[in-house]
Amino acid sequence: MFRSVYPFHVLSTMGLFEVEFDAITIVTGGNGTGKSTLLNVIAQKLKLRRQTPFNRTEYFDSYLDRCDIQLSRIAWQLPYDISEYGRIITSDDVFDSILDQRIKNEEIDEKRRVMLREIDRLRDEGIPRQVDMEDRASIDAFLAHIEVQKKTKAHYVRDHLGFNLLERSNGENAFQYFTSAMKP
Repeated sequence: MFRSVYPFHVLSTMGLFEVEFDAITIVTGGNGTGKSTLLNVIAQKLKLRRQTPFNRTEYFDSYLDRCDIQLSRIAWQLPYDISEYGRIITSDDVFDSILDQRIKNEEIDEKRRVMLREIDRLRDEGIPRQVDMEDRASIDAFLAHIEVQKKTKAHYVRDHLGFNLLERSNGENAFQYFTSAMKP
């Protein structure tokens, strides 16, 4: 009944019925060979945390029920519960992180453009000649005019907005994601 539905047919079609891991195990293969399916099955069986969703059909839990994981003696001796501290990191996690960084930088760039227009407006207006010392908004406007006159545009923007997130190559961003996501 299940043989033709995902994920039942993926791994068995490739002749994969059992996997024995060593200290380092590399899973390779072309598109559609079941690498992600295998990793998702392992992650779900170990109850690992995940950030991004995965292809999960209505049959996935039934498939999981038919799978068994035997942890090594080393895993049983860990001073923590692997399902509490373990996680699966997928390419989707890395790509989402890279895209999030780009979106944040675009937002910072837009705020910078708005701020530069505001600086020009304040400089064109000049320092107000009168300040109502009873009105906080009047005092704040006066102080903003003073600050704009004293600082360069770059200095003013840096003080009020900060910098873009560091631009890196995709590989550097992926490595940064891994180093920030993994805990000892």
